[in-house]
Amino acid sequence: MRVLQVHTRYRFAGGEDSVVDAERAALQAAGHEVELFEARNPESGRPAALALAQSTWNRSARQALQKACAEKQPDVVHFHNTWFALSPSVASVPRELGIPAVATLHNYRQACLNSYLLRNDSACTDCVGSLPWRGVARGCYRDSKAQSALAALSTSSHRVAKTWNKALDRVLVLTPFAAEIAESSGFSPDKIIVRPNFTDDAGSRPAPPSASDELLFVGRLSSEKGINTLVDSYIASGSAHRLTVLGDGPLLDELRNAHGSSVNFEGRVSAGDITARLLAARALVLPSICFEGLPMTLIEAMSAGTPVLASDQPTFNGFVERQGSGWLVAPGDTAAWSRALHDLDDERVDKAGANGRSVWESDFKTGPVIDQLVGIYASITS
Repeated sequence: MRVLQVHTRYRFAGGEDSVVDAERAALQAAGHEVELFEARNPESGRPAALALAQSTWNRSARQALQKACAEKQPDVVHFHNTWFALSPSVASVPRELGIPAVATLHNYRQACLNSYLLRNDSACTDCVGSLPWRGVARGCYRDSKAQSALAALSTSSHRVAKTWNKALDRVLVLTPFAAEIAESSGFSPDKIIVRPNFTDDAGSRPAPPSASDELLFVGRLSSEKGINTLVDSYIASGSAHRLTVLGDGPLLDELRNAHGSSVNFEGRVSAGDITARLLAARALVLPSICFEGLPMTLIEAMSAGTPVLASDQPTFNGFVERQGSGWLVAPGDTAAWSRALHDLDDERVDKAGANGRSVWESDFKTGPVIDQLVGIYASITS
């Protein structure tokens, strides 16, 4: 099968970029031909302003995708992130050329201007099920009412016109919670399929989690990830375990300068290094205050038999709670996180790590998830 992926890279590499790359590699390993049609958002200045101004309709992006489809002749087009350099103008290109199309909704941008369902460091669903004018009034996109208005124009106009719903044969979401948000955003329920992310087997641990004294955070260092709560809670907890933060982002320098003597901030590391560190960690911490999609780090930790201590939210609950009780913590609650970080005894972490590995075996192994994806492609191309 010939597949054309369509994706806009993020300024700070994150989970969505990793998922796109991993999915392409897994499909190719299974014998399929996969090409990537890729865009990158300008970082700042006039080019970024111009690209954002074209976020409702980008004629050049549309023409470029038309050319790519004509050259590659794919059997199916798979959209991932199109914000904002590509714009929804590309959505109808495959259908106009007689090519089936699917999209994976990695976040909640169709329902929320900042895509996180987050406001003032708290979960917010005020715009779910309606047009996002509250988000414009509050400046929810980049703390700017002007930029929020442009973002609202893009998402709202195409939602009213049902651009994406008409263009797509299937809409893939990562969790049942995401399926509810997608339906409330105008996608037909008969097109929505829950299909999780996946990861390869991390391999065998050299020792059980209890043998390690290192707690890991892996991800983008930005406020919605709850990194400030984590650092404050860790320092207050008096934990005997080390906290290591792997990742880059807008808060890295600020956090390193303020707390570098208490927390080890290593910056961005390779995917292979992350796997090795997870295999040797006592626990992974996911303190997100936003509604996540389905973080790759959660799946990778479970593959590594590493327990996950995570925020109590719908996107995590169905997986993390299967490790056992006590592994979900109120998001943003410093006192609760402090207690949870202090209470990671040997028996608990070893049992939770083994249970998490079982969750990966049943839900997140590469082969079955890719087989499901190929089956979805086949159902719309036959």
